[in-house]
Amino acid sequence: MSLPIHSSPAENDPTYHPIVITAKHVYNLSNQSWGVPRSIEVSPGTYAIDDPIDKYNTDLSLYPSNAETVYIGLQFQPVDVATVPFERLFPSLFKEKINTDAKAAKGYFIIDLLDRGVSREEAYAANLAKYSELTSYAMSLPEDSTGGGAAVVQTYAGRIFYAGFTGEVANGDARSPSLTNMICFSQVVRNRQDFVKCYQEGDPTSREGNEIVDTDGGFLKIAEAKQILAMAVLAKSLIVFATNGVWAISGGSEIGFSASNYKVDKISDQGIISKHTVVSNNSSLFYWANNGIHKLSKNQFGDIVSDSLSENTIQTLYDNIPLVDKQLCQVVYEAVGKTIRWFYPSGEDFLELIFHTKFNAFTVNKLFADDPDDPALKLAGIFTPTKSSQQRYVVISPSESDFSLLSFADFKRDDFKDWGVVDAAGFILTGGITGNDTSLPKQAPYLTMHFEKTEDGVDVDGVPLHQSSCLVRSQWDWANSILSKKFGTVFQAYRHRRALFTEGSFDNGFDVVTSKSKLRGRGKTFSLHLSTEEGKDCRILGWNLSLNANTVT
Repeated sequence: MSLPIHSSPAENDPTYHPIVITAKHVYNLSNQSWGVPRSIEVSPGTYAIDDPIDKYNTDLSLYPSNAETVYIGLQFQPVDVATVPFERLFPSLFKEKINTDAKAAKGYFIIDLLDRGVSREEAYAANLAKYSELTSYAMSLPEDSTGGGAAVVQTYAGRIFYAGFTGEVANGDARSPSLTNMICFSQVVRNRQDFVKCYQEGDPTSREGNEIVDTDGGFLKIAEAKQILAMAVLAKSLIVFATNGVWAISGGSEIGFSASNYKVDKISDQGIISKHTVVSNNSSLFYWANNGIHKLSKNQFGDIVSDSLSENTIQTLYDNIPLVDKQLCQVVYEAVGKTIRWFYPSGEDFLELIFHTKFNAFTVNKLFADDPDDPALKLAGIFTPTKSSQQRYVVISPSESDFSLLSFADFKRDDFKDWGVVDAAGFILTGGITGNDTSLPKQAPYLTMHFEKTEDGVDVDGVPLHQSSCLVRSQWDWANSILSKKFGTVFQAYRHRRALFTEGSFDNGFDVVTSKSKLRGRGKTFSLHLSTEEGKDCRILGWNLSLNANTVT
């Protein structure tokens, strides 16, 4: 039997009882417990297994509403002693529930989250094949699909979480979901099949076993989130990064996250610029927002809080990075040096903004984009190999049609030249030191510096191998140019007191080189400029100076 399909403007009304059935309504009823044949009375005292939707219509001259489940009309048929009791449908029992506006539980069919229309038709067809007693309706449903899939995937609490869906719906209707702020999570993973089971194990439309249990899958929505770009784990929480904020998903109790027990807390209003700026150092999370670089960590009360790393340090530098370069930024955590490295384009070359977690300080590397001897070779990215804790760089050879991977690069040259050609000069300029008083002129008479000794031998001419150098000058009164005449004279701070040569080695009995130098100049504030010398190493261990201003030190 096949009934005609007609459109229904009242499908969203749970009290709506159609007189003529539609494909949408048949599907919805089947999805809320009407998709299993039941015992019905075909004539007085004669019973058969048949379609409960048809029986409802035959007896009541209309069809069930979206508020009704088939169980309302199921009762045991009175029988004599010799007959086995059985349950059958009594359509008259539904008369008391007509105009009920509570929606019935749905979820009998398991469908594809993204390709909803096609998978609904497939699920309905599979159910007809399973139960031949059901009436076959012509099923032509809206496409109702969302393209793209999950752009963000993360493991947490023994499950897989999916997010980053688009909000676009192709050929949907008023009931089509927007997936933009939806996060789906799988059942607790025991095998590969569980990866995509983002639904409960039991049938939610069944009378028995319809409760959500802790190991079930499901979904949640963060109503405020506009576009979810990244997820990461911090302590016992799953951190969700969206363009307009950051949220933490965690268990609603000490037991931890489960399908029946979880909570969502907002951490920050500062959303993320790019998913590739998020990185963990195992105790904290770091990311780039529009207004700066942020750190997420636990405070003394165990709450996750957000702090700005750039606000009182490199805010001007960060603000001057173009938005498009921030969006192209990549990041790695380098475990050996405990540094976080954000790698981003800057004009024709690249910059590497490095946060030293041990010192809460930033430095910047400039990396030349291509090999001067072979301009076809170009830097393209940064990563940390699985079996290494130190960062590597991707080098590609671009062609007209595509980019072919060529090799990888790292910092291992002992001539301190990028690509073996360009001097990788480095410098440090300290912040202005005022001694908490900007009105008094000051002097810094002596500077003591300590370096790691790098010389480890001599060549055939007796010249030390692997030499170091550190060129130093003082800068006064916030001067930024030699035109101010507030720059001190440049001098060499890496100086050996004595060198002892022993059969080709360079050994003076010390691992540390210490020098004391006199500083010229005076001003209300003082800065120190340290720079490298081409072809030489420079490993600064620390320095000490005294700042004198009358009786203030």
